[in-house]
Amino acid sequence: MESPNERPGPHLFALEQRRVFWVTRAREHMAFRAVKKRLKKPAGQILRDDEVVLTSEPAPSAPLPSTRANTSVDWGGRKWVMVLSPLPANPHAVRQLVYHESFHVHQQALGLPDNMAVAAHLESEDARYWLRMEWKALEHALQSTGDARKQHVEQALAFRKQRLSSADALRDERLQMRHEGLAEYTGVALSKAPQAQALDNLQHGNDRPSFSRSFAYVSGPAWGLVLDALAPDWKAMLLAKPDADLPDLVPLKPAGKLDMQAYGGDALRIEEHARAVKRQAVLDAATKQTSEANGLRLPLAKIQLDFDPNRVYPMPDGSSVYDKITLTSDWGALQSDGVPVRIAQDWSAVFVPWPTPQGMTLTLSKGWSAKRDDAGRTRVVRDAPAP
Repeated sequence: MESPNERPGPHLFALEQRRVFWVTRAREHMAFRAVKKRLKKPAGQILRDDEVVLTSEPAPSAPLPSTRANTSVDWGGRKWVMVLSPLPANPHAVRQLVYHESFHVHQQALGLPDNMAVAAHLESEDARYWLRMEWKALEHALQSTGDARKQHVEQALAFRKQRLSSADALRDERLQMRHEGLAEYTGVALSKAPQAQALDNLQHGNDRPSFSRSFAYVSGPAWGLVLDALAPDWKAMLLAKPDADLPDLVPLKPAGKLDMQAYGGDALRIEEHARAVKRQAVLDAATKQTSEANGLRLPLAKIQLDFDPNRVYPMPDGSSVYDKITLTSDWGALQSDGVPVRIAQDWSAVFVPWPTPQGMTLTLSKGWSAKRDDAGRTRVVRDAPAP
């Protein structure tokens, strides 16, 4: 601990400015190696300032997976957490991120299988409206206590009920909530500032371009904190009920009368209608660019991918458009940022604009090439062996 008048070494000073403080005491079981010395000689009460890599778990001999994302990865027969730099400046957000991905490492052992569920209904104008109303009510609930909190929760349940009118919608939301929703709740709960982090998610939920693959990052922490207050044993109940979503465990009933005005319902309706008009134009353009007639078809077999879940758009035919994605397969690698990449519903093929425009990079492996078939469609295929 340095005195207030002493400037610490440059690395510690940078961390201090971000309000990140480290106090460590080496233990016998802690193994590490210094990768960079930040301080050539002692400065005040700072004796050493090193960047270290913890080596308590030796690196596998297998190559590091090519995926680069905030995710959990299989490496050398074990699950690992991968996080990308730069890390968030907020130390609570750093904890939230690390514990979110750590949940994914352990969720199978908890009896919570992962999934790639897409809540396609959340791309409709009406469903988005009711989801945002639910978030507004939850925002008020997290900032209230007693009967006021219960009233806001009952309104949130009522708005959710308006949105979930089909069995498919119920299933898709439940699957995503039990996967990404629980992971994000875990990160928020262990962030050391759970209410602040959950409220930040709620207040910025509409910044996400698409809700179909990302809504649970917002809803999961909010409903988890509500359950912590109203039903403390909810985690055991969730594991015992594989068909239950988090809101299903709330010991309250939906409000009998909707109160949209209390949460700015009229303004949200106007916003969602304007978005729906713009979105249709985007989907029309993506459909044309990635069609069999205009696009390039690439087969999918052994693949690795990372993508921005906020930029995934379900299509009417069941396929999904990824607006930011990196994908590798037998034929090579594809990177896109701002150019539509459409993946078939059965994950058998990916379709991209052809020729590839700016914002997309396609690198084909040796022995693969793009060729037109007899119907005039362009496809990536393996080259025929030389005679």
